[in-house]
Amino acid sequence: MQPAFIALFNISPQATFSYASESVYDVLGYEPMEILNKNWVEFYHPDEVGSIMGLFLANIRDDVFGAVLTCRMRHKRGHYIPVEIAGVICYDVVVCVFHLQESTEVARMIHFYSPVQRTLIKYQVSYDQYHRVMSLPDARMEECGEITLEPRICLIIDRFTKQHIIQYASQATNFLLGYEASAMIGTPLLKYVAEQDISLVRDMLLASKSKLKLYRFMFTFKTLLFGEIPMEAISCSGSESLVLTLRIDPRMLFLHDEDSEAGSICGV
Repeated sequence: MQPAFIALFNISPQATFSYASESVYDVLGYEPMEILNKNWVEFYHPDEVGSIMGLFLANIRDDVFGAVLTCRMRHKRGHYIPVEIAGVICYDVVVCVFHLQESTEVARMIHFYSPVQRTLIKYQVSYDQYHRVMSLPDARMEECGEITLEPRICLIIDRFTKQHIIQYASQATNFLLGYEASAMIGTPLLKYVAEQDISLVRDMLLASKSKLKLYRFMFTFKTLLFGEIPMEAISCSGSESLVLTLRIDPRMLFLHDEDSEAGSICGV
């Protein structure tokens, strides 16, 4: 798999880097500290900025769960490179995995058709009491409207441990799962997975490590306060860590049948 780094952004039209993993150097040539607090627009090709921001704002407005975008980004040396971005809007943070692309076919597609957004996963749940309200300009940045964001959780997981140790947890874990984010850091993900789903979760995370794909699957999350909660998950891998984004299953029903079989969503 090509190098890939994980980045977190504040969820606003002026999205700035609040975190970047070490592999940003392998993809863009920067040390993580060099891009912190910088607007991500600075790194996109000037010809693509308008379209990328339009897609970004539209995805926030539609509360898209997951999306994949192909575009060009500026390397520290000044040239532009093709990247595939797997992004998830996660309530109070935007989580992206930036994969370096070296295929000439991908580069050609970017040149003639950029930017290309190929995958969308979206629909709303009914937990209105938890939805986050924010004002957002439209795609032309001319007007503002009020939208609500579905509650979701982001976990960053060590990809090199068998127990999938949690390295980061977003703040929504508190009201959705009853766990403080800080208390989850350093604990194994599988501790929270219902026994009947451990094998499924392991398989999906293993698949995420090996291919450039978003994987979408369902499993049951164990909590102390709320009992067992059916969850919908999207997983994707960077070079050092896995990103797992969770939301309460909109169907509120976990069925082990062909209709709910886990599978890959997209890739190259």
